[in-house]
Amino acid sequence: MWLINNMKLYYIANIGLPSDWAHSVQIMKMCEAFAENGADVTLIARHGSGEDPFAFYNVRPIFKIVKMPAISLSKTSPSRAVFAVRLFSFLISARIYLWFKKFDVIYTREVNAGRFFKNTFLETHTFSQKIKEFNFAGIIALTSFIKEKIVSLGVNPEKVLVAGDAVRLEDFEKEILKEQARKILNLPDDKKIIGYMGTLKTMGKEKGIGVALDAIKELNDEYLLYIVGGEPEDIEFYKHQVSTLGVDTKCLFTGKVPHTDIPLHMAACDILIAPFPDIEHYRHFMSPLKIFEYMAAKRPIITSDLPSIREILKNERDAILIPAGDSHALAAAVKNLENNPGLRHGLTENAFREVAEKYTWKIRAKKILEFMV
Repeated sequence: MWLINNMKLYYIANIGLPSDWAHSVQIMKMCEAFAENGADVTLIARHGSGEDPFAFYNVRPIFKIVKMPAISLSKTSPSRAVFAVRLFSFLISARIYLWFKKFDVIYTREVNAGRFFKNTFLETHTFSQKIKEFNFAGIIALTSFIKEKIVSLGVNPEKVLVAGDAVRLEDFEKEILKEQARKILNLPDDKKIIGYMGTLKTMGKEKGIGVALDAIKELNDEYLLYIVGGEPEDIEFYKHQVSTLGVDTKCLFTGKVPHTDIPLHMAACDILIAPFPDIEHYRHFMSPLKIFEYMAAKRPIITSDLPSIREILKNERDAILIPAGDSHALAAAVKNLENNPGLRHGLTENAFREVAEKYTWKIRAKKILEFMV
């Protein structure tokens, strides 16, 4: 058995560094948080661009990064076969590297790492039958629903810890006034801005942008839907809907922005939304980074009333929860918040207190480290 202080932890992550994918942000923040709690952390990742990943993610260089080679047959979205070649070649490189290293813990989000490493702790954001094939030392499940499914495979529930995602409050500690943010971003002062941050689709699944577009059509011209993020092809898809609905002057797409700029974009908004659809992935298998960032940004939140969201937020305590897929409810919630400053203030204060007390990366990492010892 080992102690948390100076625990030698290797985090194996099949990611090219740096990249702007949400899981890359999460992994870098977790490595920093493990190190903040006293662990000796090394992140093993794939070669990426030549940019400094610590600066790219605004993460302190208090852990080490080692980049391993992998066979990459495609730079674009790979087929399953191409992805498998890249993954397994990366894991083999990591296995060879660690053959000559001493360590206490292997930590990973790759279920197939169980084929190559013993005494491995798996963090899983999905459910896979493969989990039962490997004798993981412990499993960190993103939601309680994932844990239930893992336990149904016959895994001892004491070997499974539920730990949702989190946020680093330091990223939001520099207070930016709404007027300042809008000036920097060249946004109008006379609009009520409804903000959405993040990718527009996940694994090809829509994330509620269509619902937001229908809602903005119901609202008057005082409102602007401000959509930050998204792949070019997804933006074009929704711009076609914008044109069809005739809301061109009420919608603004920024495309991708550096993750370090997200607090600035949130500061420019009056309300932040996350209208997730009611499908299995969003219902049970997500703990969205944007929700914790919204809470830290001190802006009122409107999001879908789904079981995974209710693990984090409570309706009219720290957010407004609306039926998934209901654009009328979204528009009504926007109007309700605009007409009720007391409700807006209460929601933002409660949400910030919740995130500060329960959902920082450092708190999450400490919980996981204590579980692993």
